[in-house]
Amino acid sequence: MAVTLCRFRRGPCFLYSYIRNFASNRANSNLRYSQLDKRCILRVSGPDSVKFLQGLVTNNIELFHGDSTIRSMYTMFLNAQGRVLYDAILSKDKTHSETPSFFIECDRSISAALTKHLKFFKLRSKADISHAEGLVPWTVFSEEIVDLKPEEDWKDFSIVPDPRVKKLGHRLILPSDTDPSACIEGAGHAPRGAYEEHRARLGVCEGEEEIPIANAMPLEYNLDFLNGVSFHKGCYIGQELTARTHHTGVIRKRIMPFTIASNNISSGAAIKTEAGKASGKVCIVHGQYGLGMIRLANLKAGKLLVEAKDGQHTEMRPYVPDWWPKDETK
Repeated sequence: MAVTLCRFRRGPCFLYSYIRNFASNRANSNLRYSQLDKRCILRVSGPDSVKFLQGLVTNNIELFHGDSTIRSMYTMFLNAQGRVLYDAILSKDKTHSETPSFFIECDRSISAALTKHLKFFKLRSKADISHAEGLVPWTVFSEEIVDLKPEEDWKDFSIVPDPRVKKLGHRLILPSDTDPSACIEGAGHAPRGAYEEHRARLGVCEGEEEIPIANAMPLEYNLDFLNGVSFHKGCYIGQELTARTHHTGVIRKRIMPFTIASNNISSGAAIKTEAGKASGKVCIVHGQYGLGMIRLANLKAGKLLVEAKDGQHTEMRPYVPDWWPKDETK
């Protein structure tokens, strides 16, 4: 489903409206937006920003910077032991035309820690690290895959496809006094929690609440499936363990989505087989969908159960997302 973009003037400033080539009004009404309250925007810019970030993140920043067709990139910052510190979505900051500049969307709760992490490794690099004041991240999503394409290369705001899974939609970075209703014609405001449930249904973790700092293994959180790691770039912090795990092919558990009838499940609740064998733990539950770290070998071992807050054991039904590589669980 293609979408084109045009500009119009309203009052003293420029706003934007999307003209959609939708086949029906029903498809148009399915497009929803939600402010990402738990996320914020950092900016890294300067002559050395590409080289600087290339040594800190799991993905290939040099490729991202040099290829104009790549509009966004998913990545993680790791510690020296190869554990996840922070997950992030990168996009290109077009307001800085003289030198490379990047927006880093990350969890608001860890933005100060990530800023400190970046400055610790900056050393003499010619790179400026700052909080992008006045900019707010949003998501626009639908049950269908929608392609929002600008007619021209605008610098005033950022709208990029979510680089992880196409059905997650798009990420917007807008001024704090603007919301997508002013620039996306016909889209509706999503109910509270709708995006989180949509993301859980697709099987994608996000932020420190779901990806524990300095504890999570990146490939167990499907970084390889989510286009978040390059196994061909040069060295970066935490590379050794990540590369070794990938090349040995030994990944015994992964984050998977599941359905569950009860909403009385706590994060961290143990997942077991009917015989009582440990099979993983619950990461988070959003509505009727959840995310869990599950041992792949136990997927075919019969029912998997999780203990609810009232002590009762409830069946949970994990499933393989359609964006996983084929035969991954065999």
